[in-house]
Amino acid sequence: MDKLSSLAKFASSCPFLGRTKPSSLRALCTSASPRFPSLTKLTEKATECPVMGAALAKRSGQQVQSFASLAQGIDVVKIHQDKGVDVTSSSIEKCPHASKALAAARVAEELAAAKKRSDSLKAAKAAAAAAAKPSQSTSHASKQCPVHANEFNYEKFYADELQKKHDDKSYRYFNTINRLATKFPVAHTANTETEVEVWCANDYLGMGNNPVVLETMQ
Repeated sequence: MDKLSSLAKFASSCPFLGRTKPSSLRALCTSASPRFPSLTKLTEKATECPVMGAALAKRSGQQVQSFASLAQGIDVVKIHQDKGVDVTSSSIEKCPHASKALAAARVAEELAAAKKRSDSLKAAKAAAAAAAKPSQSTSHASKQCPVHANEFNYEKFYADELQKKHDDKSYRYFNTINRLATKFPVAHTANTETEVEVWCANDYLGMGNNPVVLETMQ
């Protein structure tokens, strides 16, 4: 139910969600894809979307990376041994971290496979449509293809949303800040003559230049 209420928020901006009944969405959310068991039918369908397809691929990659262990190999072995887990066998599934990492990897692999299948089907469909159409003149082919009445204009949607951010002054810009090692906490912007004081960085106390810290690190 929570998933459906979340999806309903985007019904006005997503043509698929806008025209699909809640009962159908519920079925898609709760049914596994026959081709990709770790994905729901809705997730597989989302890989066909130029917006969600790319977003899902990026997010799944981030999830896989988030499970990457920061510990050294010998530390990982010791941790599992302490917990009675034999990391050389299938009992690795006993480790919640490893189990989630493997699941995330499976999802990422199946998302990539689903996206590849979707792209192949689109390419085949486009090739068939192109073969069925009469040849067009070079001047006509060079013009931008119009958006048909029954198609969602993604480019216009992006442009409108970005313009709203500019209009309400909420579009985010990142300043170029270069710290000056000899003038902590002073830094300069992209204009080297404009100096500012920086109190918002991870090293806001200047410990990165503290001689004791540097000596300890070395």
